[in-house]
Amino acid sequence: MAGVFASNELIDVEIRYVKTDGFGAPIVIFTDEEAQKHGDKVETIKTSWCVLDWRTSNDMTREAMTFNSATGEPSLDIFKLRELRIKKCLKKWDLKDANGAPVPCNEQYIDKLHPVIASTLIESYNDLTIPTDEEQKN
Repeated sequence: MAGVFASNELIDVEIRYVKTDGFGAPIVIFTDEEAQKHGDKVETIKTSWCVLDWRTSNDMTREAMTFNSATGEPSLDIFKLRELRIKKCLKKWDLKDANGAPVPCNEQYIDKLHPVIASTLIESYNDLTIPTDEEQKN
């Protein structure tokens, strides 16, 4: 029955980035060539995520639904769905504070992530868990 039921195993997602000076957004590194260009400035975040099961997926989608009060039409709040996905599926990370102590992987600290880092983590997780159009054709 492999592939029929959601796995209890965690999915590892790793991203590389470079801090920028001041308050600028971090630069996400996607290729080895980019990493080589930035040398020892490249930092890595290693994360572990759960695999969504049917119930959790439906609950998250339901929670992200909004209704237009004028028309009564439902719509999906994509931003809410992304927030729910990272907060419910991201289980572990290797982030440390300035003193080298582990930073807890919880909603409080997820809310503090830079939007570029949070978006990249979510997109990387989605790339691993949502089949592409090409994969669905096979």
